[in-house]
Amino acid sequence: MSVTPFTYLAEKYKNDIAMIWIDAHPDITLPEDKTYNGYHAMAATAIMGRGDDGIVSLLSAKIDADKILFVGLRDWERQQIKDRQQEYGIKHLTAQQVSNDSSKILDWIRSTGAKHIVIHFDMDVLDPNEIIPAVGVVADGMKIDEVTRVINDIAKEYDVVGVTVAEPMPRTAIRLKNMLEKLPLMD
Repeated sequence: MSVTPFTYLAEKYKNDIAMIWIDAHPDITLPEDKTYNGYHAMAATAIMGRGDDGIVSLLSAKIDADKILFVGLRDWERQQIKDRQQEYGIKHLTAQQVSNDSSKILDWIRSTGAKHIVIHFDMDVLDPNEIIPAVGVVADGMKIDEVTRVINDIAKEYDVVGVTVAEPMPRTAIRLKNMLEKLPLMD
């Protein structure tokens, strides 16, 4: 998970860092939220220094909300999370806003003044009509080529010091493996 390396890098670069969070979900759940208590949905809040005190106290630094940009969001899961994003002041761009070029992302990075960038790529941001590599299958996501272009465009102009990839779920391979194990071919 991106929490530890990203907060380490925030400390290393003296908070001269911005974070691009490419994901279908904002991952700003808090421990007291009763509807979902999975830690992976709390990663962005932990990076901001919010959430579980036991986890946050172990982190060496934090990244402020004004240095975080969500890209590809399309599933807040409930209004409480959408409201929290607005309360924190975290900006976001939809898959449609970045489908043709990365200029809005690059403009946002420029506005932060940050020289170093960390990128979190959660595979559920990808459009399930093209590929289903993750657990989530919310329609109208980013295309593989769009995610690749976005990350490469950022890297052309900024010092990308960290990239994390989350939620790979090779469900097709798992299903095929399970099917083949039931055949007399695999003894």
